[in-house]
Amino acid sequence: MAVSWRSWLANEGGKHLCLLLWLSWNVLLFWKTFLLYNQGPEYYYIHQMLGLGLCLSRASAAVLNLNCSFILLPMCRTLLAYLRGSQKVSSRRTRRLLDKSRTFHITCGVTICIFSGVHVAAHLVNALKFSVNFRQDMIELNAARYQDEDPRKLLFTTIPGLTGVSMVLVLFLMVTASTYAIRLSNYNIFWYTHNLFFVFYMLLVLHVSGPGCGFLGPCAYTVLRGYTGVSAATSQLPSSQSQVTPLMLWKSRWSKKTSKPDLASISFCTVPVCLHLRIIHLPSQ
Repeated sequence: MAVSWRSWLANEGGKHLCLLLWLSWNVLLFWKTFLLYNQGPEYYYIHQMLGLGLCLSRASAAVLNLNCSFILLPMCRTLLAYLRGSQKVSSRRTRRLLDKSRTFHITCGVTICIFSGVHVAAHLVNALKFSVNFRQDMIELNAARYQDEDPRKLLFTTIPGLTGVSMVLVLFLMVTASTYAIRLSNYNIFWYTHNLFFVFYMLLVLHVSGPGCGFLGPCAYTVLRGYTGVSAATSQLPSSQSQVTPLMLWKSRWSKKTSKPDLASISFCTVPVCLHLRIIHLPSQ
């Protein structure tokens, strides 16, 4: 029993410790933001108007920005390959954590879904209170234009409202297509809907009226992917014929089936295949 416990601690302990620290960071950020909008003197009047809905909407928004900043980085193969190949990462436990990057990605995704629900519910309550608690002496703080304005107008006729509804729809498509049943039956649905992340982040920029911290992660992801493409396009193998042996393999018909379609870059079909390979002869030591 002691041996199995030590094995679990060596293989999974680091992952669970990192997840615990990450969740603690989220809880701390939520609580600090909640207290800021609940007790901050600069938010006194709008808090009197909206009450608890203001605190919940802003605290959940802070958590969403944090998770949107990091959710893409664990799935960036360029970054993971660089860290694995770097001499600075020499610890086996650290390298083992890099293999658990998908778990961190899923954790961020679940957190985004949960706090999106909190954020949407809080804003629905806020839209109603903006309309009911309309005051002429605080027009600059009120999203409503007159007393008892239809809250649906605040949701579907304003940029924050329209972009928020659109982000919820995009997130719904991405989440439902991520279920195991859909990935198993038709992996392309999962793959293409997950690429809607670019649309999601464009809407996020419009939703917050300017680039926020939630856009830093996607920007870094895009830069790394672009750098990979440019490097692959411009890289050249050694041209000396004494060091390179060109090979060409040809198979007229090729098909492949699998019960675990977990690789997004593989498309299974029956087509002629031609593979061009180069063998680089490294000098002997």
